[in-house]
Amino acid sequence: MKKIFFIALLLCYSIASNAIEITKLTCEFQQNPLAINTLQPRFGWQMKAGENETMQSAYELEMKAQNFEWKSGKVTSDKSQLVKYTGPSLESGEKYQWHVRVWDEKDIASSWSDWAIFRTAHSFPSPWERVVEDRERSVRWIGAIRADSAKIIFDIQKYSGSRDLYLWSWAL
Repeated sequence: MKKIFFIALLLCYSIASNAIEITKLTCEFQQNPLAINTLQPRFGWQMKAGENETMQSAYELEMKAQNFEWKSGKVTSDKSQLVKYTGPSLESGEKYQWHVRVWDEKDIASSWSDWAIFRTAHSFPSPWERVVEDRERSVRWIGAIRADSAKIIFDIQKYSGSRDLYLWSWAL
């Protein structure tokens, strides 16, 4: 009886140590970017496996947002960086969640990764912006400051709703 228990325990450990884990999810080379300036993002991830020389043979992406859900289905590919989004058009200014799972060369699927997020930058002009009459000025998204690195300090708890801060500036 003890031998059977020991063998079962060893088998469970062997299966668990060979499990594939998906980590370091990126969108446009950033982990959980505040905003990206494209409506066709590129994704990336790293695969950790218990055995050396484990290779990815396929992946599946899943994305969701408010009133939006999309799955890529199983895509045969060893690509895990610069994987282009191929789903329906994304909306500007929207927050999306995504995760991925992969299959190894033995066609064994990993579990789903943790969820990652990104937001698409607002397109110009947006409904709440004043349209600038000066045609010489060109408006474009140039980047974002993450909340953990911002130098502007104020009490965000006083405000309800979204806790994102957008700052706009004109370069002269």
